[in-house]
Formats: sequence, structure tokens, C-alpha cells
Amino acid sequence: MKAFFAPRSIALIGASKTRGKVGYSIWQNLKRYQQKIYVVNPKFGFKTITDVPGVIDLAVIAVPATTVRSIVAECVAKKVKAVIVISSGFAELGEKA
Repeated sequence: MKAFFAPRSIALIGASKTRGKVGYSIWQNLKRYQQKIYVVNPKFGFKTITDVPGVIDLAVIAVPATTVRSIVAECVAKKVKAVIVISSGFAELGEKA
């Protein structure tokens, strides 16, 4: 539970530089804390979670539902201790998602 409530390192997957986007709002809020914050976005920051150096306690995933599954798999490969998914569009994927 420490990884959720007192993480020492956080990776934000789906960070955005565009005001009004969820990834932007989360990034701005995370900047207020003293932990290591890693930005994961192919356009800036790290390309994938597996590119982030060291141990990641918490990954916050803010991407479309269609990409969540593969990103969670990357988090498992990276041995991220905890994951929070903030996404929409799962209903559109149907029952097999």
C-alpha cells in the first residue's frame, strides 16, 4: 500500500503539454510533490515506462483505453509496484476488452 499512498517515484504515462488535457492536469498536480516524477510520452520525456531508469513505485496511466493493456504489460515487465489507470473508452471496447 505504500506504493499507492507514499510513492518515492512516479511515472506519468500519457503526460501532455496541452492545457485542458487530462495528462496535463495530472502532471501539473504531481509537480507539487517532492517525489521523483518521470514523464512518459513518445513526443517528450521517456518513450516508454521501460526506458525510465531505476525503480518505479507508482505508474499513473492516462491514455485511451485501447492502449492501456499494453502499457500495463510494460509496467509488469518493469516491475512497477502499483498502477492507477485514468482512462475512458472501455465501454466502447465491448465485453472482450
